[in-house]
Amino acid sequence: MASSALRFPIPQAVAATTVGCSFMLVGTSFSDSPASISPSTYPAGLIHTDTTSTGHAITQSYITVPALLVDFPSLGHPSHAPRATLLGHQWPLIWVGGNNVFRPASAVGVLGYCFAAWSARKGALRGDWRLFALGAVCHVGNVVYSAVAMQPLNDRIDALRRAVDKTKAVQMARDWIRGNRWRVVFPLVAGTATVVQAFLM
Repeated sequence: MASSALRFPIPQAVAATTVGCSFMLVGTSFSDSPASISPSTYPAGLIHTDTTSTGHAITQSYITVPALLVDFPSLGHPSHAPRATLLGHQWPLIWVGGNNVFRPASAVGVLGYCFAAWSARKGALRGDWRLFALGAVCHVGNVVYSAVAMQPLNDRIDALRRAVDKTKAVQMARDWIRGNRWRVVFPLVAGTATVVQAFLM
C-alpha cells in the first residue's frame, strides 16, 4: 500500500518534460552570440562575443536575425560587401548555438511523445494516445524540415564570409526568417495538443 502511494508517475513526468521541450523550441535559448560588433571596424577590429540570448524560433525570427539586418547597406554601396561578409561571420554564432538546443530537445520530443502515446494506449497515462503520436510526428517533421529546407540556407549564409558574390545576402537572411517561422508551428502544435488534453479533456 505504501509503495503504491509512493510510486513515481513516470509516464506523467515524461509527458511534462516533453511538453517543456516543445515550448523550449518555440521560445528562447542561450548561447554565445555577437554582443558588440562594429561594422565600421570590420575586418580589422575584433569580434567580441558574450553570453546573450540568440533565442530559438520566435526570438530568432523576430528579434535576433532582424537586428542583424538593421541599416544594412544597399546594393552598390561601398559598405555592402564588408557588411555581408560580417553577416557570414556572425551566422555560425546563431545557428550553431540554436542547434545546441534544437537537436537534444527534438530528440527528447520524439522519444517522449512516442513513450507518452504508448503509455496512453496502455491506460497508464490520461489522454488520447493519437494526440501524443501527433506530437511525435510534429517533432520528426520539424527535424526533417530543418535538414531539408533550413540547413542549405544556413550553409549559403555562412559561405558569405568567403563568397565573391554577396548580392543576395539580405534576401537569404529574409528567406531564413520566413522559413524559420515554420519551426514555431511544429513544436507549438505538439505542445498545445498535449496541454489541451491534459487540462481540458
